[in-house]
Amino acid sequence: AKQGLAGIALTDGLHPSYLISFNDNKCYEIFQIKVPTILNDQKAIYPIGAGDSVAAGTIACWKALSNNNSLKNNENLLAAIKRRMENDTEYKSKQIHILVTSFAFGLACGSASCLNEENSVIQINDVVRLLDRMSFPQLITSSNNE
Repeated sequence: AKQGLAGIALTDGLHPSYLISFNDNKCYEIFQIKVPTILNDQKAIYPIGAGDSVAAGTIACWKALSNNNSLKNNENLLAAIKRRMENDTEYKSKQIHILVTSFAFGLACGSASCLNEENSVIQINDVVRLLDRMSFPQLITSSNNE
């Protein structure tokens, strides 16, 4: 494979997360993504396994979007991801757009897992609701080697 590392994702619980994306020209962009707040939800908050949910959600979304696979089993989830991509379009490449969207989806999964008392268990409706109310990522810095 000629393609190297596409990005690095950093999470810090309820604090903003960061995604550093790389391209073939050795350029980078750093995005800040605010984690959706769940403190106003009237459910138990249980953070054990949230990081695993972020990783699994990010990879699942990235795989589906990169390979043009649909999430056939859940049209509601697919519609939420498509809505997010259609409303958040300020990226240099499709690869970066997919990566940022996938990480935002993963963060929604991690937050949704905190609403259940069982480790890394999510409810799709919670993920969709949290993804829909998340702010869009902010580009905080980039290299300009292009």
